[in-house]
Formats: sequence, structure tokens, C-alpha cells
Amino acid sequence: MWKERLCEESLRPITKAPMNRLTSSTTSFIRSLTSARSMAALAACTAICIGSLSLADTQVRLKSGQSWRGELNSQVEVTFKENGKDQVVKGKLLRADQRVIQVERELSGKVSTKTILVADIVTMTSVEGAPATTDGAATGTAAGTTTGTTTAAKPDATKPADPGAFRGVYYMPIKGTVGIGMREEEIRKIGEEADKAGPGQIIVLHIDSPGGIMNEALEIHKTMLELRKRHRVVAWIRKAISAAAFTAFHCDEIYFESSGNLGSMTMFAGQTAVQGQLLADWLEFAGKVAQEGGRNPQIAQCMIKVELELSYDIPPGGGPKDAIFRPDNKGQHILDTSKTMLTFNATPALECGFSDGTADTKEDLAKLLKIPEWREVNDVGENLYESWNRLLERCGEEVEELVYTFGIKDAGGDPVRAMGAQIKTIERLLMWYDRCQECLIEAQMDKGIPVPPKEALEQRLKQLREALAEARRQQRDAGRGN
Repeated sequence: MWKERLCEESLRPITKAPMNRLTSSTTSFIRSLTSARSMAALAACTAICIGSLSLADTQVRLKSGQSWRGELNSQVEVTFKENGKDQVVKGKLLRADQRVIQVERELSGKVSTKTILVADIVTMTSVEGAPATTDGAATGTAAGTTTGTTTAAKPDATKPADPGAFRGVYYMPIKGTVGIGMREEEIRKIGEEADKAGPGQIIVLHIDSPGGIMNEALEIHKTMLELRKRHRVVAWIRKAISAAAFTAFHCDEIYFESSGNLGSMTMFAGQTAVQGQLLADWLEFAGKVAQEGGRNPQIAQCMIKVELELSYDIPPGGGPKDAIFRPDNKGQHILDTSKTMLTFNATPALECGFSDGTADTKEDLAKLLKIPEWREVNDVGENLYESWNRLLERCGEEVEELVYTFGIKDAGGDPVRAMGAQIKTIERLLMWYDRCQECLIEAQMDKGIPVPPKEALEQRLKQLREALAEARRQQRDAGRGN
């Protein structure tokens, strides 16, 4: 029963592109991963995914106080500062939020993605009559005409009065198996804590996980999509394998420790890697998640399927963020062959632009984040992690003994007392199911402890209570007869 819920994954990296609508095959993929007990939760997840990927009116608020409005996938021309000089890029707008934009452009005859910090943008205009507005007024013109859409920004009650003001970092370590030590609940709670200070906070998730349960990864997916709408979410990677790598793909930025690694997202059904339509749907779904995070989908897909290849070229005068990825080994730099599963270390991840930087201390990470200093707003993130893991430890110490006690059949003693002891054991196990089900999964998965399914325990408890009531009745009747 437990193993039906476990999906061990190994996933590989892909390149950056925009996420549009989920296809019907992707929707069916999500459903196929879910047991009947969690269908309602994943139905909600699917609805959120679809909603988040549809095209919508987008606003980019510039440092000058002006703003650009339009739609994703429209054509734009952006002037921005790079290395102290004005640079111009023209192409399709793939992503736009309060921190960065990404423009797909053709460079040296090949398509690549340019990531630009909003703080570096000088001007941003729509091109070729792309739908755009200035404070609600249409500004599109005939095809081929450049339309200026940089306008004075209106006050926006949904954003902080000063988005650039630095309050501090909301830091949370997330360690252990996804679904056990690393859960959606803690990520949601650190987001709620950041919400108290208003949108635009910096949340750093320090990830150290070997992967885990796919059902939990999909719940994290839903939460991360919502979290990124409100805050700047950063992944700091010590170890992010499988479902943990899938989580990192949702973050605005990904930084590595110098010994960090991320990748290997192959999905397993039991002990066998998924094949056929389920594999195809997973490749598509993971690719779209990577794109929405501003990363090339080929990277994620190479973390899933061994047979895929990946290499890249850096155009003359370009840098890592200008890398042009190829689905073969004909590029200047080879990342993955048809005999390997892509897993990034810090150096190759940085060299191809997948990583935003390498930091081994919080102070080093602060410099890469371009914040004045490393200052944590409070210790809520640390407390969330520590309190949950203390509960896991307590549960683990008790469950093994409870399972052992449950298996003892005291036929030679007082049957009433034996049934009473069994009832107390089952009630305690059921309590842990309700309070810390993840620990029971860990006991089953990592320690090999044969924890009975909750349904079997509930059925046995009902039988024991009925048998105990009958035994006590017989004892009373026997007492009256004497």
C-alpha cells in the first residue's frame, strides 16, 4: 500500500523557454500519478497550473518609476545597462516579473534567451503592433511600427510602496526526503510569514535532499507557483536530486554551493523507470516547469531520460546566460551524452548559465543576490525546519517499538489484558498516522519496518474493541454464575 505512493525520481536539466498551456496529456499525467485519496488535491493543482500558464496582461515596473504593459510572447525592444554600457535586445518576451524579464532573440543565426534584471532596464517598448497598454489605453499600431509603452507608473496597492527597500532574508533549510523531511507545508508557511511584510520579499530555500515522493513534489509545485507570484524565491543548492531538483526548477534563481549537485529526475513506478506515455507526459510537464522558471526545457528533460543528449555554444562576445543549447553533442561544450543522466555540479551549471552563482557562505550568497548584507528577518524558517524534524525523530523512536508490540500475540496470558494492550498500541500508531504520517512512510521506506496500512489498523481496532467488549461481558456473566 505504501509503495504505491512512492515514486523515486532521477531528473536531468533543460534550457529556458516560456510555459504556455498545459496539454490534455499533461493533465492526464498528473492524474495518473495520483491515488484516489489525493485526486481532489491534484485536481486543484492542475487548475492552478493551467491558470498560471495562460497568457495575461503583464506589467514591468522600471527603476525610473515608469512601467511597460503588454502580454507575454509579444515582441519587445529593450535597452539595458550591461557592464556600464547601453545594450539593446529585440525579440519575444518569454517572462516578466518584478525582478527579471527574459527575451527570446536570434543571435548568430541561432535562437537564445537573454535574461535582464528589471533594475538594469533603461527603456522597454513594444514592437510590430504587439498588444500593449499605457495605463489602460491601447497603444498598438500597424505591423512593423515601434510603439513606445514606457509610461508613468500608477500606484499599485498589491505591491510594497518601495519594492527596492531591503528588509532582510526569509531563510529556511529544507533537508531530507521530499515528502518526509522536505514538505510543502513548511514552504507554504515561510511564504505566509513573508506575506506579512508585503510582496517582493526574498525567500531563500537551502536545499539538501536526495529526492522522494512524487505526490508531495506536485503539492510543492502548486505552492511554488503561487509563491513566485508574490516573492523572489531563491534556491541554494547543497544537494537537489529527483523531486528536490524539480522543486528547485520553480525558483527565480538557483545558486550552488561549490560541492553542490542537482539533477537526475527519472521517475520510477516501484523499481522500474516509467516508460511510454507516462514518460512522455513527464518529459513534457517537467520541461514546461523549467521554461516557466526561465530555463531551457532540454535541461530538465536530459535529467529524466538517459538517451537524450545536450550540448551548447556560447556566441562570440556572449556569456553563460547567452548559451545556445543543442539536443545533440555537436556543440562546443557537451553537458550530457546518450549514456549518461544529467546531474549538474556547480562549475558546469555556472558555465552554461543554469546556475546564477556559487556561494559557500550566507555572506557570499548576499553578494550574489546584490543585497546590502545577509540579514535574516527572523528565525521562523529555522524553527519550522527544526520543530518538524524533532517531531520526526520522536515519532521514529516510538514507531519501531509500536510495530514490534503490535506483532506480539500473547495467547498464554489474560486475553482481556492482551486485547487492551493491542488496542492501545494501535491507537498510538493511528495517532502518529494523523500527526506525522511522513514518519511512518520513512519507517517503511528507509528502515524496512513493516508498518501496517492505516486502513488495516482501523479494521483491526474495530475487531479488537468488539472482541474485548464480548470478553468482558463473558467475564461478567461468569462472575454472576459463581
